Amino acid sequence: ARLLRISEQGLGNPVAYVIPIQLAQARAHGQRRFKWASEKWGTRRGKLYLMPGDSPAGFRLPLGSLQWLQEEPPQFQRDPSTRRRRLQTRSQVPWVWGAGGAMPPTNQGFTDVDSSDDWVDGQTAFWVEGQPIRTALTVEVRDGTLCVFLPPTGSVEHYLDLLEAVEDVATAQDLKVHVEGYEPPHDHRVNTIKVTPDPGVIEINIHPAANWAELREITATLYEEARQCGLDSYTFLVDGRLTGSGGGNHIVVGGATPGDSPFLRRPDVLGSIVRYWQRHPSLSYLFSGLFIGPTSQAPRFDEGRPEAVYEMEIALKEMERLVANGQAQPWLTDRLFRHLLTDMTGNTHRAEICIDKMFSPDGPTGRLGLVEFRGFEMPPHWQMSLAQALVLRALIAWFWAKPYQADMVPWGTALHDRFLLEDFVWADFGEVLDDLSRAHGMPFRPEWFDAQREFRFAQVGEMEVAGVQMGLRNGIEPWLVLGEESTGGGTARYVDSSVERLQMRTQGLDPERHAITCNGYALPLKDRGNGVHVAGVRFRSWQPWSALHPTVPAHGPLVFDLFDRHAGRSAGGCTYRVAHQGGRAHETRPVNHLEAEGRALARFEAGGHSAHLTQPQHVGVHPAYPVTLDMRRL
Repeated sequence: ARLLRISEQGLGNPVAYVIPIQLAQARAHGQRRFKWASEKWGTRRGKLYLMPGDSPAGFRLPLGSLQWLQEEPPQFQRDPSTRRRRLQTRSQVPWVWGAGGAMPPTNQGFTDVDSSDDWVDGQTAFWVEGQPIRTALTVEVRDGTLCVFLPPTGSVEHYLDLLEAVEDVATAQDLKVHVEGYEPPHDHRVNTIKVTPDPGVIEINIHPAANWAELREITATLYEEARQCGLDSYTFLVDGRLTGSGGGNHIVVGGATPGDSPFLRRPDVLGSIVRYWQRHPSLSYLFSGLFIGPTSQAPRFDEGRPEAVYEMEIALKEMERLVANGQAQPWLTDRLFRHLLTDMTGNTHRAEICIDKMFSPDGPTGRLGLVEFRGFEMPPHWQMSLAQALVLRALIAWFWAKPYQADMVPWGTALHDRFLLEDFVWADFGEVLDDLSRAHGMPFRPEWFDAQREFRFAQVGEMEVAGVQMGLRNGIEPWLVLGEESTGGGTARYVDSSVERLQMRTQGLDPERHAITCNGYALPLKDRGNGVHVAGVRFRSWQPWSALHPTVPAHGPLVFDLFDRHAGRSAGGCTYRVAHQGGRAHETRPVNHLEAEGRALARFEAGGHSAHLTQPQHVGVHPAYPVTLDMRRL
């Protein structure tokens, strides 16, 4: 089909027009606000041949065939901490849209501290007479649309100047054009929305909100627009569970400029967040996705690194000393936490609390005063998303008014032993809501987050046996990245998603008389008070060819019994079917809610207890995981 298109358009006909262009020097006094320089590109063959491909012509220019540069022109980027004058734009909103195009500029009303009217700082490179030009504007007809490719520019003012020139010509010729190419440089006066296709998801970076009303409008509109496009932020697992699509609901907090950022103005605010987040694991796991743990996309700084809490305490004490001595410079927060808020490999971007755009020494684009909270997953409803943002917003307001000074907790293995189960997470999150209610005088109600609770820890089933309430819920299980293995295309690192976790919660159980067993093995029940006992069960749901402990088979079905020691038998129980009873033909994902709900209901059976169980088997409580029965150890 590609060859056919080329032959139909004619091998000798031009496919695009290229205008070499670069900012010349200063402000112009005519119709254009800037002076631009151009030249004629010459090649040995006398014509300009694009590199093969289907992408826009601006990406396929044969720059290597042009005149060789003695040295690359110097690149200058505007300091993001500089406050800028209002954008001098036209009265009408530019109507030229397309991939990489700009949103309508917004006048935020910042004071003008740049007194120069003749020179504009932040150009990519001023053109020097006689120096070759290496950026170009291209025009081509693609799929019946006139496409204009804008080159990289050094500031938003330069970008808008080119955009207005395109608009003038399009208006004069009565043409509709599609603007594409390089995006405008980062500028707080211009809002941009970025839509990026990622494997399995579509990533949308929305523009910032200055207040709660804007955030509500943006979030609700985003969900509605996605719905009308046939997109959802959730999916179904094979067993019928509702889960997130895998996309992140990352929340970025900062200011319009780096100087407005609360984290650069008050480094202790970030220190308070680090302390409080570490002490309350529910903030990490209640709103997370399925892929958690030390090798995930947003690990806690203390996951997999037992020394991290000790080192972080030193950094926090040092920050408090410097702040008390009046030495809180903008780069202080970055220097203190850069090497601690990382994943296990030292990647700053893949940290739960990411500061790689706060005040990075690598360049101006990293000194934006922004902190990204990456541990949030896209929930199914926009109100659930706003509830997540409300908690973070309230925490920052609290710590701005009063720094948080409590010591951190060395959780160790208790982090995954307890806080991957619903009962522990919900109790811990209740403490968070109580703290916020006391700090703000506004009650944070637990029912606001009931949907999030059911979404993350779905109810499997519940029943009553001999006056004892028994309830099963899904827990969270870390997905560990495995070692490298050779594949047909090179090497790959697989993720072991075959291990799952359940929570058994009982009400009214007498620990002297009763025991809860899973496939005959006694669960290590934890007394939670008020007659409530909780235990976790780790099991292998399926057996992949490459996994951690590949010789351990899949467990299932899981039969839970209420064993009566006085009677010496099982009083009753329930069954959880790990695999679908219909076999592998049903291992595809459900196509709709009805099928998903049917599969989830079929997994749980109130009954099917072990009729011949005469004595529970005990494997002992492992000191590292005292609340969890790991079926792989049996």
